Amino acid sequence: MTLINRIAIVAIAIAAIGSVSMTNAFAQDKMSASSKMQDSKMQTGKMSDAKTAAIKVTTGKFHKVAHNTAGTATIFEKPDGTRELRLSGFSTADGPAVHLYLVGAEDVTTSEAVKNAGFIDLGLLKKGKANQTFKVPAKIDLWKYLAVTAWCAKFDVNFGTAPLKAAK
Repeated sequence: MTLINRIAIVAIAIAAIGSVSMTNAFAQDKMSASSKMQDSKMQTGKMSDAKTAAIKVTTGKFHKVAHNTAGTATIFEKPDGTRELRLSGFSTADGPAVHLYLVGAEDVTTSEAVKNAGFIDLGLLKKGKANQTFKVPAKIDLWKYLAVTAWCAKFDVNFGTAPLKAAK
């Protein structure tokens, strides 16, 4: 056997070993990604297809401003780019025309602060204690609007606010 033949055989063997290693590494990466995707589905509370699983973007807990307000606000984004804000364990005082606002501040503890920071009205809240979902326009910069407020439009009063932080 000539030196060239031996070199060729060694090169083919090295290539084969490298191919097996790469295939094994790819399989491990794929399993890891699949596991992460499964974890993500579990966190959203849905065991749905990965194409429809929403990821948690920001979340925060409500605190009292003018009225006792409690619960969690979480913004989710779906793979198609649509976003929704979900209120869970939510409760606040009943009032006329209580809306949910995204506020252009990290937190607001007064009604005046909401007006000064600027806001986006996501819609009318259901009365009483209820989990609720609101559409969030895709064009909104979620890193500018870092608070959610229950706002009485009739009396210009901030009932309660949830400062939002990046979800883990």
